[in-house]
Order: sequence, then structure tokens, then C-alpha cells
Amino acid sequence: HEQFEGIMSEWMIVYMINKSVALIFLDSFILFVWALFALGVLIIALISFWISRRILQPIAKLSDATKSIISTQDYTTQVSISSQGEISELANDFNIMIRETNRAFKILEEENQVRLLRFVQLINIFNGLIQTQTEEACITLAINELQILMPHQHFSFSQAYPKQNEGNESNQYMMLYVKDFEKQTSDFYGVITLGESRQITDPHEEKFYRSIATMIMLQLDQIRLIEQTQAVSHAKSTFISHMSHELRTPLHTILSSTQYLIAYENLTHHQQEMVETMQSSADHLLGMINDILDLVKIESGKVTIDLVQQTSDEIEVLTQDVINMLEVLAEQKEIPITFNNRLTKRMKVTIDIRYFK
Repeated sequence: HEQFEGIMSEWMIVYMINKSVALIFLDSFILFVWALFALGVLIIALISFWISRRILQPIAKLSDATKSIISTQDYTTQVSISSQGEISELANDFNIMIRETNRAFKILEEENQVRLLRFVQLINIFNGLIQTQTEEACITLAINELQILMPHQHFSFSQAYPKQNEGNESNQYMMLYVKDFEKQTSDFYGVITLGESRQITDPHEEKFYRSIATMIMLQLDQIRLIEQTQAVSHAKSTFISHMSHELRTPLHTILSSTQYLIAYENLTHHQQEMVETMQSSADHLLGMINDILDLVKIESGKVTIDLVQQTSDEIEVLTQDVINMLEVLAEQKEIPITFNNRLTKRMKVTIDIRYFK
């Protein structure tokens, strides 16, 4: 039905249609709606697939690039993405991050090479320093090595303590101190100047110079210790040599007297044994003095060593001489001394004794 307008607004027209025709129209309309719905779903699916491809493909490229960097350690890899928007910004940020990482690795590699080079240079300087024999040679070698190592700088050595009130910084100097082994103190030795306008700002460079200064001071201490030791050893050797020569004179007198008593005096058997013991003791003491002189010669490097073999019979005679020499002292203290030779004549035993010539 449909209502009229105007003066006939109270009137309406009523019309009707066949139900089967209406159902056919309704079915057609529903079929059209389903077709329209299917088309919309297909369009939405295609649009979603296209959008996902635009989003997921750049992300997949980023993921592949990350895996490639991890496996190959190649930090020069770059990702090329043609899309615009946030994904493109993410790719650009990723490329920037990789470039910065690569630059940082190069800087670290260069620093490692510099540190390795400095370490090798320190070893070379140390090897040169430990071969120096005098303090002057040690300082001269250190200055020359530093000048070769850093030719753009000027190094100089002075034994005067630097004046800090002139505006010079303390890190311009390599302060050197040496130990006084008698007083157990450290005294100022000198200073190596790095240059009038040279300022050390890098802490690693400061540690490098400090290491060199430490090596120089250790070598100076070693040279002084060796010189003191050699002086003491020379004084000891001189004293022993003089004392040994002074002791040999009265011993020769004693030996001459005992030989005279044995040859020209009518001594009893017991007296003759006592005089022979005196002579044997004096000979032994003279041999010890000669051994002391030999030690002095050994320290001076004037002795050659020869190997001499002694038989068991000779060892028995040597042992009996020692017993005879100590027998008088043993009788005074009432100490019995007995010697039991367990080496029979049939046994062939040799003992190696080193004699010094």
C-alpha cells in the first residue's frame, strides 16, 4: 500500500503481488548479496596479500641479511628496499647500524694493531736495554730507541730535577729513580723530556711511556747491583789472595822445621809420629790455602778443570791421613777414632775427584 498526499492524505492505494514472484525476486536479491560479499572477501584477501607482501618481504630481507652477517662476519652487507614508509626507515636504520658497527670494528682492529706494534716495540727496547753494561749506555740506547720510535718528537735527558713552576706539566717527563741498596731508598736519577710543547692526553700513551721508564729504571738498578756485586767480589778475592799468601809463609817455616826434625834429630818413635802428624796437618792446611787461591782463580775465570781418577787404595791413604791429622784433637777430647776399610784388594773401585790447575 501507499498513502496519497494532499487533500487525499486520508486515502491510500493498496496493491499486491504473487508470492512466488516475490520469492524469486528475494532469492535473486540474496544471491546478489552473496556474490557481492564473495567479491568483497576476494578483494579484501587480495589487498591483504599485497599489503603483507609489502610488509613481510622487507622484513624477510632484513632477517636474511642478519643471518648472513652472523654466519660470514661481513659487516659491509647492506639491505636494499624500494618500499616507502616505516619499513624503509627501518631498513635505512639497519644499514646505518651495520655501517657504524663496521666502522667500530675497523677502529678496534686499528687500535689492536697499534697496541700490538707498541708491545713489539716495548720488547725490542727491553731487549736492547738488558744488553747494556753501563748507565750511560742504557740512557743513550733508550733515547735513541725512543727517537726512532717517534721521530716527530724530540727526546732529551737531564740529571736536573724539572722545575714545575714554569708551567710545564708533569706528564711531559719520564721521571727516573734508582734504588740505593744499602740504605733501601729510591733516589732521583734523572728525567727524560718528551719535548717543550708535548702534552700527553691519551692515557694509553701515558702508560706506554711509564712502561719504558720502568724498564729503564729496572736496568739501571740491575747495572748498579752488578757493579756493587763485582766490587764486593773483587775486594773479597783480593783479601783472600793476600791472606792466603800471608799464611803460606809461616806454613813453609813449619814444614821446614818438621822436615829438619825428622831428618837430623834423634827422635823416638812416638815423637817421630807426632812430628809426621804435624807435617801432614801443615801439608793439609797448605793444600786448603792453595784451594782457596784456586777458588779466587775460578772466580776470575783463569782455571781449567781436569778429571782425575783415584783408586780405592789412594782413597784409603787419603782417609788415613785425615784420621792422623784429627787424632791429636780427638785424644784431647777423649773421642776414639777408628777406620774400617770395607773395600778389599780384589774390589776395583774408582772415585772421580776434580783437581783444579
